[in-house]
Amino acid sequence: MYDSAKGWPDYRKARRCHCGSRETRRKLENCSISLIFPHAQEIAWQDSNKTDAFLGGDSVTQKTHIRASKIHKWLALFIGAQLLLWFASGVIMSVVPIETVRSEHLVAREPEQLNSLVGLVTPENLGREISGNVVSLRYRSVLGRPVAELENGRGETFLYDAKTGIKRSQITSKEAGLITSRAWITGRPNIAAVEKVVTGSTEYRGALPAWRVDTEDDVSVYIPLSTGEIAAVRSTTWRVYDFFWGLHIMDWKNHENFNSWWLVIFALGGLTMALSGLLLIIKRWPFRRSRKGRNLHTTHA
Repeated sequence: MYDSAKGWPDYRKARRCHCGSRETRRKLENCSISLIFPHAQEIAWQDSNKTDAFLGGDSVTQKTHIRASKIHKWLALFIGAQLLLWFASGVIMSVVPIETVRSEHLVAREPEQLNSLVGLVTPENLGREISGNVVSLRYRSVLGRPVAELENGRGETFLYDAKTGIKRSQITSKEAGLITSRAWITGRPNIAAVEKVVTGSTEYRGALPAWRVDTEDDVSVYIPLSTGEIAAVRSTTWRVYDFFWGLHIMDWKNHENFNSWWLVIFALGGLTMALSGLLLIIKRWPFRRSRKGRNLHTTHA
């Protein structure tokens, strides 16, 4: 196919190369290149055969490649939105300090401690009328008055006047407001309302009944009637954090179940999507390298 008289390839013969055998267009191009660069013919054909073997429709490698691609695509469509929510909620929960979420900069939740136990009623003289065994006893202060807190085996809590040994009545709404004001770290809160809570919610899951002291800054302080201690503080920051926490663990109702089936299914789906994507990278990487090498050999032959 070379014209010996002129010293260059006869392109008319090159155009007729393999046309009668109906070869693929890629092999026709390789054939034309081989006429111009005769030493690259063998390399080009070898690379072409390797590519055909890699892309063979009946090969196990190609079937695995196609299956992994489909799995990766459909999983991305199915769990892509939840992955976005995981990332977004994770960023928010990482950026906001947990101390700010708990409003530790607003309210001191530690109970008031007694300076001395002198003159207080001894444990033997407390809780005689309580049904069941007393499992814990603690002396502390409520609004500057020493009290003894007893808990029985059923988890019930009772307050006694630590000076007289007389059983104390439950905390009133007025006392709940005073407890909130004394626990406020900076200044005094502007209390908007004090309401009695008898059922649990996503915002409060502590002892019931309890007083909810609401301030004008949308901060809610929960104080059980039986203890007079601050059990929970809920602010706007906490509510936003809890909303994204519910999205993160996929417990949209109660925001507390970290082992829901939804979370397990989507977590396994995300893992499968990541593994299928890794498989696609592994399967495609040799092909890209082979194609790059083929182009390099064709250029420098």
